[in-house]
Amino acid sequence: MTDAAMPALPPKIETPFRRFAADFCESKIAVGGLVVFAVVFAAAMLCAWISPQNPYDLRQLDIMDGKLKPGEVSSTGLQFWLGSDSQGRDMVSAILYGLRTSFLVAVTSGVIAAAVGTTVGLIAAYYGGRVDTIL
Repeated sequence: MTDAAMPALPPKIETPFRRFAADFCESKIAVGGLVVFAVVFAAAMLCAWISPQNPYDLRQLDIMDGKLKPGEVSSTGLQFWLGSDSQGRDMVSAILYGLRTSFLVAVTSGVIAAAVGTTVGLIAAYYGGRVDTIL
């Protein structure tokens, strides 16, 4: 088939999302921030598999491992990269499990704020006038 016989491809339509994605990808800081966020989010979601200890499992805790310095090895052979607290919990594991709670709080507060803001905005738009001014 010759070039003249091939149908021309339709031009790409520039949508607002494509424009946003192109501008976002041009910024090295934005892409770097997204990568860091993705790594932290993945660590939070996979903490049950990547953390050396479950800080909520009382059977794994040993009071003799309390207040270990960073890098020390416990009596069970587990190395505490960031040390341990007074109850013998690994600080790396506590941080990873705490990330899950932080993300849960962030998402929950965002959803609540969006619901309240949308409701107030709809009421203000529907009634207008003084109600809009008050809200």
